[in-house]
Amino acid sequence: TPEFTFEQGNITIGNIIWSEKLASVMITNNTENQMQYQVIPKDEEIDIEKPWETAQEKTITVGNLKDDYKVIVRLTDGTNVTSYATVDIQDTVAPKIQVRGNSSEWTNQDITLTVTATEEESGLQEQAYSFDGGKTWQTENTKIYGQNTQGIVIQVRDEAGNIATYNTVNINNIDKEGPVLNVDIETTSKTITVEILSAQDNGIG
Repeated sequence: TPEFTFEQGNITIGNIIWSEKLASVMITNNTENQMQYQVIPKDEEIDIEKPWETAQEKTITVGNLKDDYKVIVRLTDGTNVTSYATVDIQDTVAPKIQVRGNSSEWTNQDITLTVTATEEESGLQEQAYSFDGGKTWQTENTKIYGQNTQGIVIQVRDEAGNIATYNTVNINNIDKEGPVLNVDIETTSKTITVEILSAQDNGIG
């Protein structure tokens, strides 16, 4: 019977590499026995009746692996088989976020916040963006604000369910209202005199 001591390095598992939402992993057989493997969803049990792939080389790369899949590896001498080693394929890294569009200068226009998210593993979900702390999600990575708004919590989620949260955004510099005037008007047969008694502006001033 082939001796299988995965922890001691008879089979070596390389790092999981992600590309375009799929993963690959390099597996090396350090014994004289043959190596066999299956790829199954993580929540499924091993089906010993299912055909096993037999590695033709000592080192192979198993690719096209989705998040929450697993690779089951065993050794065989052609008759006997060993116990199994499992390689879990899981994205545990949240996306990286950048946000632009908030103005540090006064403006009388709407402000559009735009989120740029980098996700190098399982990829972003179709509705990946939230501008209210995860209460609602949307496909678009932008949101338009027509008035000053406090406490905007932007989040982005990937296919594996990892969520990244950006620092709270406050929009403070929208001013769409002109000054409020208090005037006194005097008229004669020849003139109209307008005196501004006071002016108040709640925005830029």
